[in-house]
Amino acid sequence: MNPSIKETAELLRLKLLLGLVTVPEVIQWADEVITAEDAPDWELIEVSLAREIQITEMMKLLTEIRGDCVRVQVYRRLFKTWLTNLSEDPAQGALIARQLYMMTSELPENEFGSEAFSLDDSFDLVEFGYGTHAEAVQRLRDYLEKHASA
Repeated sequence: MNPSIKETAELLRLKLLLGLVTVPEVIQWADEVITAEDAPDWELIEVSLAREIQITEMMKLLTEIRGDCVRVQVYRRLFKTWLTNLSEDPAQGALIARQLYMMTSELPENEFGSEAFSLDDSFDLVEFGYGTHAEAVQRLRDYLEKHASA
């Protein structure tokens, strides 16, 4: 199933919040969608035209894009991004775990459980000699894999 424009806008909003994309990347996405659409919504055009804008303002514009959004699917797509980043650079594990912790208040517990609250603790404990970085990364990877495609 292809994600809706609204779902992608929401994913990009979260990625902006977490520093995973830049405003120019969001504008490029909007430009591509506008090119592919017969009659793009005005809110999407506003994103495309927002060349000199702060991250928080772009996030607001992204929330104004109309459409259906299955938030659980947005989170799963975000988890896939984190999995890719973790595979490319396991040293990012602590950062990814902290970003995930930032999102825990938004994650529905019935879908994602409560383990996300403690994954960043695994990395903190490594600093005090409890476990290894590789074990903390594996625990994070297991969680992301379980919930990225469930």
